[in-house]
This record gives sequence, structure tokens and C-alpha cells, in this order.
Amino acid sequence: MNHEVLERILEGRENPTNLSLSLLKDITENFSEDREIGHGGFATVYKGVLPNGNVAVKRIKSSHSIKETLFYREVDSLLNIEHKNVVRFLGFCASTDQIAIKIEGSKERIYAEVRERLLCFEYISNGSLRKYITDELRGLEWNTRYEIIRGVCEGLCHLHKEKQIYHMDMKPDNILLDNDMVPKITDFGLSRLDEMTQTMSKDRLGSLGYCAPEYWSQGKMSFKSDMYSLGVIIIELVTGQKALPINNNKVLRRWRHRWRKTGKETELVYQQVAKCIEIGLLCQEIDPSGRPFIWDIIDDIRQAEGVNGSIRNDSEYKFGQASSYAPLDVLVSYRLLSLVVFLCYTQWWSYSPASLGSCLGSGVDPQFNPLH
Repeated sequence: MNHEVLERILEGRENPTNLSLSLLKDITENFSEDREIGHGGFATVYKGVLPNGNVAVKRIKSSHSIKETLFYREVDSLLNIEHKNVVRFLGFCASTDQIAIKIEGSKERIYAEVRERLLCFEYISNGSLRKYITDELRGLEWNTRYEIIRGVCEGLCHLHKEKQIYHMDMKPDNILLDNDMVPKITDFGLSRLDEMTQTMSKDRLGSLGYCAPEYWSQGKMSFKSDMYSLGVIIIELVTGQKALPINNNKVLRRWRHRWRKTGKETELVYQQVAKCIEIGLLCQEIDPSGRPFIWDIIDDIRQAEGVNGSIRNDSEYKFGQASSYAPLDVLVSYRLLSLVVFLCYTQWWSYSPASLGSCLGSGVDPQFNPLH
């Protein structure tokens, strides 16, 4: 089997192109279970082995009605993307065959169409961000989490600002990490070119817990839908949970405990945590117009960081009414109070009136001070 074309693409010597089904079958051992590295509702991912490295082959499940427009929309999106924080696309396969099926008790046969739709990507060995989500006291150090947050923002900015593409299924499972823990956004199954500033979709294909309210309830898609999902991811990376805990206002206390044990407590890390919490909450505003654009967040992060990575004190955060560099007890208490209102609304909207009562009954400790 000739693997040379894909090998050259993997080495960066050729551009992504159409790949044969026989080639993809060969490098995955005919899509064997031993080569399976992941699966979801619409596709299974296999590890493909080449002489010069490994690739990931995403096989779209034929049990679902494969929409040609959806498949080629994803291909078009992937062919136009090249960024260090987006998984590199290597090629695609669109194979259609006819098979003859004999009718029982008859000499006649019917002919059925068998379609295979596959996508090929660089192989990312560390898996998805999902398995690295933990609370403040365990797992990844803060500096690693911060770099992941910044990398995800950079990748999303490339999609939104440079390519006019919104992803529509941003979640930890769709963020892969390489050997250096560099995040790479993947799975553009729901992405679409921004032909209009706001579009409607009859299909609801997003992921619960990360899906923007306006998309889930009305099918409205926009860049701001991705921003909502990004906000959930950021809060989850900081705390290990999709939402800040209301009954336990100890996010910074827990980080302080860990930093002091390891001797890594600095003013900078406190400011970074507070900034990420504020960005995460702003991205989850119920009204999409209240959410920032990703390029505003990127600009703010870049302007706020000095040459050595420290946060300058002469800058105010653009989106919040409280400065990111205000005393942390004031900032976090302010944002936690805002979060109570947000969570009460979303719990009522998503679940039942009983959730609203539970939320309102939790309250925020007025004596809370994260520095004590």
C-alpha cells in the first residue's frame, strides 16, 4: 500500500488532499477495535500508523444519515485553517460504493449505496482536556492551566477573526493537548462559515452544559455562542467545576493553600486567577450582546501582560464594571454575587422552579475574604 502521499502531508511537504479509503483502512488495520482512540455520537476516531509517524482518522458513523453539506462544510473549514492551537488537518475521504443485496426467496437483487466519510488529522498523544479537569488542589499546576486558557483563546481568535468560523461545540473533549500541553481545538462537526451575522439552525447538536442558551432554546448561532462555551471551559479549568461553587466560596483560598505548599505564591498568580474568573463569568452573560468578542479578550491579555509575563497595574479590564486589579476580596465577592443571579436564572431556565428556590437559598457569605 502506497503511504507516501500521506507521509509527505504529515511532514508538511504537501497540502491536505483527498485520501483513498483503502489507504485509511490499511493504516488503521481495517478500523480495528485495537486502534480505536475515541468515539462520540457521530464518529469514531482511530489511530493510523505510518512509517514516519501516527495520524488520527475520524470515521463518521454510517448509522446516522450523513449529510453531504455538513461533511463538506467541515472539510472546507479545515482546509482553510492553520494555527498552532488548532489540530492540523491532513486530508479527507469521500467514498461511495454500490453493493448488491439478494432478496430472500427471489432471484432479484436490490442495490444499496454504501458511503464512507472520513477525516484525517495529526495525532495528539496526550488526549483531551477532559481528563485533566480537576479542582484547585490537585492536577495541573496553575501556570499550565493559564497557558491552556490562553492557547484556547488564541486558537478561537484565529477561527473567529481570521477565518470567520464559529465552532458551535466548544468543550474540554474537543480540546486536545500535545506532549508540551499545548491546547489544540478540534472537532468542527458543527462549525460553519459566518455567511450572516446571525443564523438559525433546526438541529440542536451542541453539548449540554456548554451550549449557549440562545442556541439551545432558539437555534441562534453566532460568535457569541462560542464565547459562552469558552466561559464555561475557563471556569472549569480554574475550579474543576462548570460553575463557581456558591456554598463554598474558597476558590482563591484553595489556590493559596496549594501555592504556599509549593512555594509558588505570588501577586501575579492571584491576579491571573481573578482575571480568568472574571472573563469566564462575562462570557456566560445570558444576553449574547453582553459577552466580549474573543479578540477583545486576546487584546486585553496581551496589553495587560508585560515583557516578563507580569500583569501591569495601570490597565483596567475592558469588560467588567470592576477592575481586574482591584483588591481580590472586592473583585471576587462582586463576581460571586453576579454569579448567584446568573445561576439562579440558568437553573430555573434549564431545569425547574425547584432549582430556583435552592439557588436563592444558598446565598453568598458576606464575610468572605479570599485572602484569609
